[in-house]
Amino acid sequence: MQFHSYYYILYFYPIFLVLYYLFRRKGKEVKHIIVVAASLLFYGLFGLGSLVLVIISSLANYGLIYVADKKQKKTSIWFYSCVVLDVILLLGFKAFGFSFAPIGISFITFQQIAFVIEKKRGNIAKTNLLDYLSFIFFFPKITMGPLMNPVDYLDQMGKDNREMNWQQIYKGISRFTIGLAKKVLIADYLAKIVNAGYDIIGELSSIDTAVIMLCYTLQIYFDFSGYSDMAIGIAQSMDIQIKENFLQPYRASTIQEFWKRWHISLNAFLTRYIYIPLGGNREGKLRTFCNVMIVFAISGIWHGFGWTFLLWGVLHGLGTVASKSNLVKKIPKCLNWVITFSIVNILWALFRAPDITTWVSMLRTLFIHPSFAINSDIVDLFQTGLTKGLIQLVAMLGVDLYRTVYWMAGICVLLLILSLCKQKEEWTERKLHPILIATILVICILNLGKESIFIYNNF
Repeated sequence: MQFHSYYYILYFYPIFLVLYYLFRRKGKEVKHIIVVAASLLFYGLFGLGSLVLVIISSLANYGLIYVADKKQKKTSIWFYSCVVLDVILLLGFKAFGFSFAPIGISFITFQQIAFVIEKKRGNIAKTNLLDYLSFIFFFPKITMGPLMNPVDYLDQMGKDNREMNWQQIYKGISRFTIGLAKKVLIADYLAKIVNAGYDIIGELSSIDTAVIMLCYTLQIYFDFSGYSDMAIGIAQSMDIQIKENFLQPYRASTIQEFWKRWHISLNAFLTRYIYIPLGGNREGKLRTFCNVMIVFAISGIWHGFGWTFLLWGVLHGLGTVASKSNLVKKIPKCLNWVITFSIVNILWALFRAPDITTWVSMLRTLFIHPSFAINSDIVDLFQTGLTKGLIQLVAMLGVDLYRTVYWMAGICVLLLILSLCKQKEEWTERKLHPILIATILVICILNLGKESIFIYNNF
């Protein structure tokens, strides 16, 4: 079951909220029980096999944590064993493909590792199985994050907040609706264009290839940030705060800044549990370079066990290191933005490509064998729903098919500008905001159609 499905929006979410607020007055244990029960149901609807595998993995993790708690000496061995088990399972699932891998296994594994490390560091004093399962299976974040610090989650769940916070409920539903619109109205629209474009990628001209690459850059942002908005909104309606996962990443003027704005929770995890323990930037420039490259190589493999993902991570690592050079600092910020966005766009093409050969072929089409013909099939891909009606209106005015490329370019530019805009929570306090949110929600529900998956569900 996805967040953008009829069953979730019309049944699961409202029923859960009612039960959560009815029973949470009975104490934090009851809150945890409601969350665990709802989360098991939510995750189980993706497939019983996935649920069983994750339950077994979670119980094995908790068992090792429990033993470590009981031991007076050599507790580190048990904690390290837990981390090694998680890493082996994750690599095993990725190495043998995703046909039987539990959905969201990369996120689940990192959350298990975070819990183990925080427990070892003494930041989590007392734990029971219910608390642990509540954190691991917390359904707003289980499949695609944002990754949370277990200490933060358990602290919030432990608060004795028995009264309903209507303001947080409204803000949460509003945030969920904005995320739903990003996914249903924008990301899914772009997905049709990108998928069709990649199916004929070898037949496309330079302009066509550039358009498809840009569309994927926009698609993955609206898709993933849309999910994050929905997850944050669901948690907020429960009076639980999840930290922001995106801060207008395409505004970044360096690759280093991009990673401070994109998938912030992953960057925080890698920094806290890998980069800093490796020595961070405290051991000289060479060691810092090695640490950065290790972190980004891990990030690439975490996304997928393939050469495209590994190369994608390594190139982002090199870009991050280059961001710190004096040469980059001397370049005007506006030019740096153009360079950074171009690099990010090119690397997203690598991320999406089925193999490195396809990506190299795309780059050759762009830079070595440029052609400026416009493929009418690509223009047709933009002709869906409202855009189709507007293009037909343009045609009635005597403008031929190839002139509609202006409309195609206009859509791309508009969505790029939209991706650069900052979401302001103060908007929820405006009088017309409830009407606007209700209208957007209705439009989204009417456009749900066939349920699509999120890009990061594959990770």
